[in-house]
Amino acid sequence: MCVIVHKPNNVSLPIESLEKCFITNNDLCGYMVNIGYGILIQRGLKNIDDLIKQWESDTKHLKNNETVFHFRIATHGDINVSNSHPFPVTNDIRLLESSTVISNIGLAHNGILNTIPFDYYLDEEIFYKYSDTFLWISEVLSSVSNIQSMLSVLRILSIESHSKFSLMTGNKVHRIGTFYEIDDCYYSNTLWQYKPVKDKKYSYDYAAYNDWYYNKFVANDNFGEDICFQETENYNSESHDHTCYVCQGKFSINDLYEIIDETSSYYDRLICFDCYEYVYGDLNYGDKLYGDLK
Repeated sequence: MCVIVHKPNNVSLPIESLEKCFITNNDLCGYMVNIGYGILIQRGLKNIDDLIKQWESDTKHLKNNETVFHFRIATHGDINVSNSHPFPVTNDIRLLESSTVISNIGLAHNGILNTIPFDYYLDEEIFYKYSDTFLWISEVLSSVSNIQSMLSVLRILSIESHSKFSLMTGNKVHRIGTFYEIDDCYYSNTLWQYKPVKDKKYSYDYAAYNDWYYNKFVANDNFGEDICFQETENYNSESHDHTCYVCQGKFSINDLYEIIDETSSYYDRLICFDCYEYVYGDLNYGDKLYGDLK
């Protein structure tokens, strides 16, 4: 499942929390920070001491040290630098496999994606070597031409696959999905707070959650089945000042659905009819999305 940690500027490094994140998500870690002329990505770090030491070296002269950290639990692909987060958003395999990268855009992901192009499912060597995030960035997201479209795509995925994302651009960190604020930092989940059980990688609660997540959303291919849409209520139908969560367009409330998803706390979020049809139309949304972008 992994965990993303967004530390804003002028907020102290939450060392104790980062240590706990690594204990429960120790399949390598990394971070991204804006160094003025690009997004510096450091990843594939093997322990928390190396992470903190490298971060302090990279940020000691920065006026703005806003940072996104990522701690991985491997669900797809090998445990190596190539599959460690954050990723540069590019289709250049050399950069995607590098431990130190300067990119225009960086992305960290918490969750499991089911939108990998179908051909990769038939190629076992590729499927087991690379993670779902690696393949999706290289083949799909890197084809998106602008930031706003990229954010819309990520919002679609956050609804459909229960994923969380942090996208760092030249001037902003965009959090997609529900994050939890703890001591002025933002976490994509709070499972890292569980204490490890002796001789086990995860606590019983943590392992149970991962088993539930896999069985519900991956093994049975049930992504999004617990999400429903209902007619909007208790909104001003005269106003056109309501925003679609996906495309960010302004609409009358009569032209929107309300997203109800108890598992991901997507309450009071609205989606326009066009975005609804895009995600839940006749075609599988992953195939449709991939076809549109390519």
